[in-house]
Amino acid sequence: MDSGFTLTIDWLAFTVLASNPQETMKVLGGDWSKAKGGFRGYPLSWMRVDGLRGVGKLGTNAPRRPNEIHVDLSGGLASALTRDQIRTLLRWVHAQQGHVTRIDCALDDRAGTVPVATIREAVSAGQCVTRAAQVRISSPTSRMGPERPRARPCTSAVRRVRRYSASMTSGWNSRAKDKSTIRTTGHDGN
Repeated sequence: MDSGFTLTIDWLAFTVLASNPQETMKVLGGDWSKAKGGFRGYPLSWMRVDGLRGVGKLGTNAPRRPNEIHVDLSGGLASALTRDQIRTLLRWVHAQQGHVTRIDCALDDRAGTVPVATIREAVSAGQCVTRAAQVRISSPTSRMGPERPRARPCTSAVRRVRRYSASMTSGWNSRAKDKSTIRTTGHDGN
């Protein structure tokens, strides 16, 4: 049964204690390139850029734990993993004495099932549940006009709430009549 909603991993980060960069890159797949600088306090780093899909970063060789490796996978890479690939990766992380440091999930209403007006009412009533620093509600007309909707602070449990209009994305169901979008941004802008 197709509900019009999709649930994807929008960010995945983990740290492993007993590995080496080459083994980790092999497990993750793709083409990784040595980066010029460090990453998140790790002096050695590699990057994987997969066209328009996303970015992966791997850091290692921190003085506090030289064998520790930290990996960040943006939504484009993380959401492309199949359920079996995710399970295999998480089992490998556990086997390497590692742990997940961040996992963001995105629930997208690709069919316009929930009207933006309903979401606005929920946000106004304080029913928005997010760790985001602010919520911006915009529509195609407000983006062009001088008046922009005000951001409303929300606090609590999930990272992001997104609602996309079918007109803003290619190949999605075009039943959505409201062309507004809602996006929350976290304290670090992600």
